[in-house]
Amino acid sequence: MYASKDVRPADLGFAGRAEFHLDATPGLNLQVVLLFLDAQKQRISHAQKGVNRNETAQIPVGTEWIRLGLRIYGPGSARIHGLVLGHRPLRPAEVLGRSRHLVLTNHYPSYDDLYRNGFVHTRVAAYAARGTRVDVFRLRRDAGLSYHEFHDADVITGSQEALHKLLAGGDYRSVLVHFLDEAMWEVLKHHIDRVKVIVWVHGAEFQPRHRREFNFEGEDQLRSARLQSEERMRFWQGLLREMPANLQLVFVSNYFAGEVMEDPGFRLPEGKYHVIHNPIDTRLFAYHPKSPEHRKKVLSIRTYASRKYANDLTVDAILALKAVPWFKQVEFRPVGDGKLFDEVLAPVRGLENVVIERRFLTQPEIAQLQRDYGIFLTPTRWDSQGVSRDEAMASGLVPVTNAVSGVPEFVDATCAITAPAEDAAGLAEGIAQLVDDPERFLAMSRAAGERVRAQSDSDAMVARELGLFAGPSA
Repeated sequence: MYASKDVRPADLGFAGRAEFHLDATPGLNLQVVLLFLDAQKQRISHAQKGVNRNETAQIPVGTEWIRLGLRIYGPGSARIHGLVLGHRPLRPAEVLGRSRHLVLTNHYPSYDDLYRNGFVHTRVAAYAARGTRVDVFRLRRDAGLSYHEFHDADVITGSQEALHKLLAGGDYRSVLVHFLDEAMWEVLKHHIDRVKVIVWVHGAEFQPRHRREFNFEGEDQLRSARLQSEERMRFWQGLLREMPANLQLVFVSNYFAGEVMEDPGFRLPEGKYHVIHNPIDTRLFAYHPKSPEHRKKVLSIRTYASRKYANDLTVDAILALKAVPWFKQVEFRPVGDGKLFDEVLAPVRGLENVVIERRFLTQPEIAQLQRDYGIFLTPTRWDSQGVSRDEAMASGLVPVTNAVSGVPEFVDATCAITAPAEDAAGLAEGIAQLVDDPERFLAMSRAAGERVRAQSDSDAMVARELGLFAGPSA
C-alpha cells in the first residue's frame, strides 16, 4: 500500500539518510517501504524496514522524491500509532523488576496477537498459580521501552540495553529463557557468573537446515537457510562446548535432547540438561467419555504457517477417503490460519462434509470444541512433542498422526493411530479403522486420556520446572 503523494527528502527532515520509527501494535506482519525516485519519479531503488524499532536507510544519489508505503504480509490486525521522523531515544534510565525470577523470550502474547509463544504464558500463569510470580521481558533489538499486560502477566519489551539494566539491578536469582539467540546471550553472558540461566530449547532456534528442508523452496531460500543455519550452529557449538557453570538446558523430549547432541557432534555433561515435557492442562482439557458416534467427527486444529505442520497430508487423507461408502457420514473440520491456509485447503473446499474455519481459537474454545469430536487428525513432519495433539488426547480424542521425530515418545498403538512419514494413505486407513470399529475407538479414546495424564500432566511438569529455579536449593 503506497501513499498517494510523494514527498521530498528534505520535507521529512532526511539528509543523506532516512531515520524513522514506525509505532504499531503487534498482531500483523508489517514493514515500512521507501521508494527512492529521481526527478522524473522513476524508481532508483527501495528500502524495506521493520516496525517498533529505530531504522536507518541510506538515500541513494539522485533521489528527488520518496514514496512511502506499507508492506503487509499474512493475516492479522494492528493499529498504527504513527511514523516518527527520526529515532526514538532507547536508553532507559532504569528498569525495575518485581520478582526474583525473569522469563526472557523473543515473543509473548497480547490481546491483539494471542498466539506468539502462548505456551510461555501458560507456564507463567502456572507458576503464579503455584505461588511463584515471575517477571517477563520480551527482547526487541533497537526497540524503545514499553509495557503491556496479558491475563495478569506484566510484560516489559525493550532492547539489549534495557535487559542489561534490568539484570544489573542484582535482584534476579534466575533467568528462564525461551528461544535463546545470540542477541540474548550477548547480554546474559555478562551476568551468568551470578545468575542461574535455564534455557528451554524448542527447535527452530537451534536446528540446522537439514532438519527443516521441507520448509524451503528454490535455491534462493535454500542458500539463505544454509547461511542462517551455519550462523546458528557456530553460536550453539561455541556456547555448549564449554557450558558455563550457571547454564542449564531443558528439552521437552528425550528424542529432541538426543537430536541436539547429535548435530554439534558431542554430548552435554550429565546434570547440565533436563527432559521435562511440555505441561498439559488436564483440568481445562478434561476427559469426557466419547460415544460411538464421535468416531465419525474428525477435528484438525493447526497453524498453516509452514509445511512442518503437514496440513497437505490432512487434505490428501480426506481425499483418499472419498471412495469409502460411509465418507459423507463423517464430518471433517479443519480450523486454523496462516499463509498456506487457502492454498492447502483448496482441494477440499466445496465438499459438503468438510467444514473449514479460518480463525485461531483460545484454549477454552479449543477445549469446548473438542467435546464434540472423537478423532484428531494431526499429521506432522517434525515435532519435539506435539502439544495440540496431547491436549486433544487429554480430552479423549484419538490422534491420527505420523510416527516421526519425537511422536513415538508420546503415543503408542493403544492410544493413537500412526502412519509412516509422508504417508497420507496410512492416515486415511487409520481413520477408516476407527470408523469401522467403534469398540476399538472407545478403548483408544480412554487410553489417550490416561496416557497424557500419566506422562505430561501440568501439575507434575510444572512442579519439576519450579524445582529447577524456585526450589529450596535454586
